[in-house]
Order: sequence, then structure tokens, then C-alpha cells
Amino acid sequence: MHGLPGLLITVGGSVDYAGLGPTHHCSEDVWVLKSIPGLRIFAPSYESELREALVATRMSNTFGYIRITERTSEETSSNSVSLDSGYSKRGNKFSLIIFGPGSHLIDRRFFDFDCDIYYQFDLNPDPLRNFEFTSEKPIILVHPFYKGTFASDFWSKNIY
Repeated sequence: MHGLPGLLITVGGSVDYAGLGPTHHCSEDVWVLKSIPGLRIFAPSYESELREALVATRMSNTFGYIRITERTSEETSSNSVSLDSGYSKRGNKFSLIIFGPGSHLIDRRFFDFDCDIYYQFDLNPDPLRNFEFTSEKPIILVHPFYKGTFASDFWSKNIY
């Protein structure tokens, strides 16, 4: 982006407006934009993360992309949980990796399982930078993006 600061904010990521037809699907935006060097990408689940993304983009003096969905809010349903970036829980059986608004799909009953729960809304530069991979644990990936968006991140860590 020529090193110039700026900010692109979209409303209605993935298939939020699917009822309006295929021209309103935006499922590959993060996958495509990840190819632009230096672009900061955020997919906040909550208003507090949106504020954090706005400040981070402004403070870094770079070009940023913030993808807001209809689920970006402070509210969670009675069964869902609000997650902080990084590990919410450590376990032994499997790893649950959640990106962006996929956190709204996680039921609090997952905390009863013997598993890792790892969440990230800042997708820069490596969204899995703080995740500790082990070949013994199966991984369940939860994200509201087109399949394959984070495949290269897994391949770079030799996890597939």
C-alpha cells in the first residue's frame, strides 16, 4: 500500500447479507487481503476489540483493514462466552482455535472439555504466533471466513 497510513472498514463480512444474493457474499476478503505486505487485518467480535483495533491501526501509522460483522457487539447469548485474545483455557485432548466473530459460536460448555481454547481477533502478521502446536492434539478451527483462509499459517508451522 506504498507505506501510506489509512483504514478500510467493512460492514457485513462473510455471508451476513447472504439473503440478498451471491453479489453480497464477502467470504474471501481476509484471504485475499492477507497477501498485501504490511496490511494490518482485524476481525473484532466485540466493541472493545473494535476500539482496540482502531487504536492499534492509528498508532502503527500503517494501512489497516477492520472487518465488522453483524455479530460485532458486547453482547453474548446466555450460553456463549466473551473471550480475551490468547489462551482462555489449557487442556490435553484437543485444541479449539477461534478467529474473530467465530467466538460467538462457542458455547460455554466447551470449558467443560479437556481442551485448549485459543482466540485471536488480531490477524497480524501471524494469527497463530502465540499458539503452541503439538502433533499429539487434534485441532478444531472455528472461523467465519472462507475455508482455507488460514491454511498457509498451519502449513508454515508444519501442522496439517
